[in-house]
Amino acid sequence: MLNASMQIVILKTDFLFFLLLAGISLYSLYVFKDKQLLDIWRQVFRKPLAIASGMVLFFYLAVCLLDSRHFKHLENNKKSLAHTINGSGLALGRTLIALIENNYDQDTKQIAIPGELQKYFNKNVINID
Repeated sequence: MLNASMQIVILKTDFLFFLLLAGISLYSLYVFKDKQLLDIWRQVFRKPLAIASGMVLFFYLAVCLLDSRHFKHLENNKKSLAHTINGSGLALGRTLIALIENNYDQDTKQIAIPGELQKYFNKNVINID
């Protein structure tokens, strides 16, 4: 459910994804109506490489569809970046690893938290036991 202070935003890259999805759908409908073309595509998809390519395309489209959900805060009429609210603008795993690698102290076995992030953690360091 959407919060009352959130609004769905469609970015330019999302538009391109939906355009690609529409093109694939329209071409699929065209292929299914043409018997000769359908037979050709059936022969193509009997090969393992074509099946693998189809699976890669399917998972790419699935990830794009899941990533196309962006929200914007509506509180206090202040602007915020829509693509960073739900974390899709950042590679969160890589960001976390970079923070740990750059702020880990081997002597004290602690991770120093950068100043901007301290308000979210409510502490200055993370102890590693």
